[in-house]
Amino acid sequence: MNLQLREWKVEDAKEMSELANSRKISDFMSDSFPAPFSYNDAVNIINNASNDLKKSYFAIIVDDKIVGSIGYTIQSDIHKLNAEIGYWIGELFWGNAYATNALDLLIKKAFSETEVTRIFARPFSNNIASHKVLYKCGFKLEAKFKDAIIKNNQILDEYIFSIRKKQYLFRVNPM
Repeated sequence: MNLQLREWKVEDAKEMSELANSRKISDFMSDSFPAPFSYNDAVNIINNASNDLKKSYFAIIVDDKIVGSIGYTIQSDIHKLNAEIGYWIGELFWGNAYATNALDLLIKKAFSETEVTRIFARPFSNNIASHKVLYKCGFKLEAKFKDAIIKNNQILDEYIFSIRKKQYLFRVNPM
């Protein structure tokens, strides 16, 4: 598999909007993720990410085809050594380990190119596929907050998974 990450370009907006315009994707994203997801939404997301130094969003490319998106946002103030990650894969490409492989690349990138020492994710309690991706990449379940979020009028628990730079370095270079 030839999987790589590259920064989103405005020219990708049509492809992004076609891939992201899915209820099955938006059901597991924050409410700020547009649903339906239009071409203009894609342009706005690409432009906003490219103008924010704390955000790094990447197209997930497999064999020259965009299959999804992944990125991190470095936190601020006393949390500036933390980065929150997020990702989605277009429905047509589910079940191919693209999220796992892309997350492995993103972790390496964030830890090697920034001062970040902790990367975390906040998947919904019912997003089992995302939990599996995080576990495969070395994340640990750090916290569960009961009835902490609401999505589509359903109250859900919020999970927080994290990986620390020390854990990651040991995982890729065990003694």
